[in-house]
Amino acid sequence: MSPNSTAVDVAATARVRPARSLRLRLRSRSAIAVLMCLPLLALIGGLVAYPFFYSIYLSMLNKRETAFVGLANFA
Repeated sequence: MSPNSTAVDVAATARVRPARSLRLRLRSRSAIAVLMCLPLLALIGGLVAYPFFYSIYLSMLNKRETAFVGLANFA
């Protein structure tokens, strides 16, 4: 070891990549998970919402489903 170099100099010059915190890693993983689940959630939402609103529409037609009568079926 030369008189001008020390162990501190070597450690100071070594580049250490800063570690990402666990919170940041979990946040990015959960964001990716949500993004990957969105198509499935949209499909399930459509499979639930379409029949729901279509049944409301059908309930406002007359018996033969030819004319829109609105809330008259419920009077």
